[in-house]
Amino acid sequence: MKRLYLLIILMLLITGNCFAGWPVGKGRSVIGVGYNYYYGSKSFDSKWHLNNPLNADDYFKANYFSLFLAHGISRRLDLVANASYMFLDSKQFGVSKQRNNFGDAMVGLAYSIENHEFTKYLTFQLSGIFPLYNNRSNQLNMGYGSRGIDFVLNYSVNPKFLKNDGYLMYQLDYRRYFVNDGPQQLIGDATICFIIKRFHQLLFNVQGMASFSTNTAGNINPKEVKDFDAFKFTATYGKKVRRTLVLYGSAYYTFAGRNTLQGMGLGANAIFKIP
Repeated sequence: MKRLYLLIILMLLITGNCFAGWPVGKGRSVIGVGYNYYYGSKSFDSKWHLNNPLNADDYFKANYFSLFLAHGISRRLDLVANASYMFLDSKQFGVSKQRNNFGDAMVGLAYSIENHEFTKYLTFQLSGIFPLYNNRSNQLNMGYGSRGIDFVLNYSVNPKFLKNDGYLMYQLDYRRYFVNDGPQQLIGDATICFIIKRFHQLLFNVQGMASFSTNTAGNINPKEVKDFDAFKFTATYGKKVRRTLVLYGSAYYTFAGRNTLQGMGLGANAIFKIP
């Protein structure tokens, strides 16, 4: 379990960076603050089978705080950045470990293209990954502790069947960490949003993540650190408090996977638009 929880941290990093889809606008800014709680005890093995922990008291918990910033450089080009701070708590074979520290930060640029009716947006986002921590032996890892690169392709559309009362969003994310044995990761997800009376939103998201390494056999760490798959379902409710503030509450569940934990969590986010 002490290695398998890394996937949860990586998926939380994606959660903190999921506000892409539309350009911010020249001279405007968006600030997002969020909190996510995750708990897991059971795990999926290499054959996708769900297993109980070896000890009934084993678990992993994470409290994840995130900050997201986006600023419009031009009508189509945005500067984007996000950072996180985590409180981790794990128990295995009767031994408890806790750690709190900053996680990985991401800084990059996003470029969006829209159609003439402003009903379809295609966004390209390229970011660098920078660890704000050091992993040490006998401590819980906050991530891979390696710099990397993250490329996101996002497509958003207002389909006719939703009659301007919602949208669909598809996203493909490629991530590479600059260490000798990778890893490389692909993350794909699909979201449908229903807008209810303009001020309320209901969103459903399915996300899949696959990780693989250029060399899993020769690394001192077990291959589960870099070789895994996971599928997560998230339901989110959003309320527009005012023109410049939207609040979100969400619940998510890892329903399938390989070499990873199975668990569930809750999240809350606030999005501020300036001006």
